[in-house]
Amino acid sequence: MVARREVANDRFWFEKNNGEDFPFYAGQPIALSWGKWLAWVIITIGSFFVFSGMILKPIIDLLHLKENSNVAAEHPFRVMLITFGILAIVFLIIFLTYWIISGHRWNALFKKMNFKEFGFSALLGIIGMIIVVLYTRFILNDIFHIKTVADSAVQTNHAGAVGIHLSNFIEIVIQLIAEEMWAIVPFLFVLMVCYKSFSMSRKSSIVIAWLISSLIFGLYHIPSYDGNIAQAILVIGVSRLFLTFTYLRYKNIWASYTTHVFWDLIPILVALIQGFAGK
Repeated sequence: MVARREVANDRFWFEKNNGEDFPFYAGQPIALSWGKWLAWVIITIGSFFVFSGMILKPIIDLLHLKENSNVAAEHPFRVMLITFGILAIVFLIIFLTYWIISGHRWNALFKKMNFKEFGFSALLGIIGMIIVVLYTRFILNDIFHIKTVADSAVQTNHAGAVGIHLSNFIEIVIQLIAEEMWAIVPFLFVLMVCYKSFSMSRKSSIVIAWLISSLIFGLYHIPSYDGNIAQAILVIGVSRLFLTFTYLRYKNIWASYTTHVFWDLIPILVALIQGFAGK
């Protein structure tokens, strides 16, 4: 268990000094057994693969719900209900697992946010996205000639811009809550392993957990970018470093979630505006 004085002397400058620390990794607010840690990580990460590959895609193919199909065009409400239904199942698995393992300590991860925290998190989402776009364009593409592809969520053309459904906004806002769990749970697990099992300093443990969890998050996205491993690691993985930063600062998933929402929705808004404007 970590003493308050030790934590205070081993903090990064960007961490908000409110006396709070990351949950579970050092036995606060409760200690988790190895069995609970492994169950939490496996179920959380496993829910991503269930959602992305084992359930969602077969259902879409079986029911012909792809965006260019007649069913999707004629029954958009049915498509939305099925998508939200699958999301609901994933959410139930993720959050019920957390609720049970944490001993009903919802606020260990999800804390109240004030306006200042919200503003900083939102601003980082916008600034971080711009930085990564410039880094991708001028460093990866122009200097190292690494090929990147557009996110399938914002790929569009003049006639197909409406294919980015308005429901995508609702879907993304909801889905990003689960995505934050897919990133933060591995971060906490690696933090615990480094700190307790390898007796590393708190700062070193945070850095390693930050890097590994960002790499894992990038690897999640390989199927979304036509198997482009370089983009998954060098673009999405780097993007995740920004997204996790606000969690590191505030110890609150709502902070990294806010950063993620602004990061993802702005490009889609631009694509929608361009599509409806006929550009």
